[in-house]
Amino acid sequence: IVAVDSSATMHPQARMEGVRRALVKLAQHMDASDRVTLVRCADSPTVLAASASRDELTALLESNALSVTGGPANLSGAIEAAWKIARDAHAAEPRRVVVITGSRGNYDQAELPNSAQQLGELAQSNVPWRLVRLSADANDAHWGKLAEQAGGQVIAAQSPDDVYQQMLEAMTGWPAKVAKEVSVTLSFNPQAVAAYRLIGHEATTLTGLSPSPLSIDLGVDQTATGVYEVSLKPGAVESVGAIEVLWQHPASGQAGRIVRPILRSQLAESFFAAPSWFQEAVLVAKAAESLRGSTYLPATRPVAPVLDLASRVDASLAQQPDVRALVELLKKAEKPR
Repeated sequence: IVAVDSSATMHPQARMEGVRRALVKLAQHMDASDRVTLVRCADSPTVLAASASRDELTALLESNALSVTGGPANLSGAIEAAWKIARDAHAAEPRRVVVITGSRGNYDQAELPNSAQQLGELAQSNVPWRLVRLSADANDAHWGKLAEQAGGQVIAAQSPDDVYQQMLEAMTGWPAKVAKEVSVTLSFNPQAVAAYRLIGHEATTLTGLSPSPLSIDLGVDQTATGVYEVSLKPGAVESVGAIEVLWQHPASGQAGRIVRPILRSQLAESFFAAPSWFQEAVLVAKAAESLRGSTYLPATRPVAPVLDLASRVDASLAQQPDVRALVELLKKAEKPR
């Protein structure tokens, strides 16, 4: 059961769109027996989907049904709606509740006891609940008090990916974090590589050239991408270099390590012969360089080469909503001010 705040607090930073995308990813993990009830809450709750299957939820999310309706946030109404649906569901069915809100203000003291009682009843009935806050103001004492009294969790989420991880963990019971302190080190063979550079990133990144590479935690379905431009020397040297990945298991702390060679035979003959996911990564990295004023791009019309590249990517990639949105952004950036 997912209750989503649709008040005006969901306008900033495209919060509602981020929640919608997180739900789309969640739907991709559903199997034939999984069901989701989706509730939109502002002044009053509206059930958008009751016990929806994967296909039904996906179709709903592709429409404009989950949108910001405006007005003030009514978090207690969202909690009560989720509580009633969980209470009325068949007791033998496993139930989990997630409430998502963009509310920044203090929780209404007058409503806190009633919400705490309803959420406490869920916990006593073995129905796990989690409240995900999209606001940066996530340290209000009332939220911690609510979690403590009602036996659940109040979690701050700063991005759509955070929302997805929290929903997945809450609704499956699986840990969202799968690897801690992940770091990547690349080394290039000077016999095969004349020069190389990192594209579109600061030097201190997960795959950067800093002597102290960034380490990050990775959750389910998360990836980290680094793009290098490499100039190969002529000849038949097969070994281009190697990549090493280090991490820790989030529960046991056990260290993990993978080392893989980078071989000349693994490289595509051209950008356009490369797979679409690679083309997308290069396009995004080149776009980042153009918007940051990279010295590797022409001083006049730096966006033009990137737009030209975008016009020649794989046809299926060009139709992806994210790619189309990026192209529109670049077109706006190219217009004279």
